Amino acid sequence: MVFRFGFAKVRPGPSGDGTKGAPFLEFDSRPEPWPRPPADRPGFNESFHPMFSRTATVRNRYGIHCRPSALIVQAARQYPGEIRVTGPSGRTENAANLLGLISMAIRCGETVTVEVEGPDEEQTCAKMVELFEKDFDFAR
Repeated sequence: MVFRFGFAKVRPGPSGDGTKGAPFLEFDSRPEPWPRPPADRPGFNESFHPMFSRTATVRNRYGIHCRPSALIVQAARQYPGEIRVTGPSGRTENAANLLGLISMAIRCGETVTVEVEGPDEEQTCAKMVELFEKDFDFAR
């Protein structure tokens, strides 16, 4: 999302006073592209350091709802790098974003792709895949 603040441009009137117009606030509701292209990240070279990714099949009976999402987000927030999850619809969210993960509405049996960028990518990706594939046994 982008916010811009400024003053409306006003043509000088007959007296030539050239004063500023009324203040305005502009809001662009289009989401920023995610993930950002590598050119937006200074010092990042895609060919030198590819991101590690694996797929996981959700086994939890009720899908990835609030409680499993909270555990996944808790693990993702401990990682210093970046973890992204792409759902079956093709939508990609940051794994540390609780509402984003819940709003993906991932159901049992669906496949997600987990992408990790940063230190110890393989171990972290395996841990995240294990969480997505875990059958959480929460008491009802």
